[in-house]
Amino acid sequence: MGLKHKLTNKDIWTLTVGMVISGQYFGWNYGLQHSSVLDMLLATLFVGVFYSCMLLCFAEFATCFPKADGASGYVKQTLGPFAAYVTSVASLIEYSFAPPAIAVACGAMIHQLVPIVPASFACLSIFILFIIINLGPIEKLVRFETIATCIALLGLLLFFILSAPHSQIAYIQTTTTSHTAHTTAILT
Repeated sequence: MGLKHKLTNKDIWTLTVGMVISGQYFGWNYGLQHSSVLDMLLATLFVGVFYSCMLLCFAEFATCFPKADGASGYVKQTLGPFAAYVTSVASLIEYSFAPPAIAVACGAMIHQLVPIVPASFACLSIFILFIIINLGPIEKLVRFETIATCIALLGLLLFFILSAPHSQIAYIQTTTTSHTAHTTAILT
């Protein structure tokens, strides 16, 4: 009895794009407020090189050690059981803190859009929704992620269309108070 493939290439693409959009969205807001567009582009390219190298390493490991253990299995094969344990604990910590962090950010956004809804209530509601969705089968999670990713892509397209008339070349290379105010006004 082998592993059953539940996800297609399109599903994996959707999950990845959704994760990048959500992670980058929160980084963009802070980054653009305190730097220029050029700075953010350079940082994105720098991080992109690191992620590309990491993906190439995982691809190489997957061919060398064809197991479903993930990162801890690769580390165990190359560095030993203690390093695998540390990797597993680090992954556990990451996956334990990521959903609450996303729920807090979403709750704050909901409160900003609808001030009558308390941020703590919105945060807790989003977190409970995440738990309910993740308790179900993977197919439903992927369907939800696909819908959320499509909405996020439409939101980004709408943002680009609406902000294009207000964009100026001077904002690309400079970081000034007016730039910060302009960027903050667009993003809020």
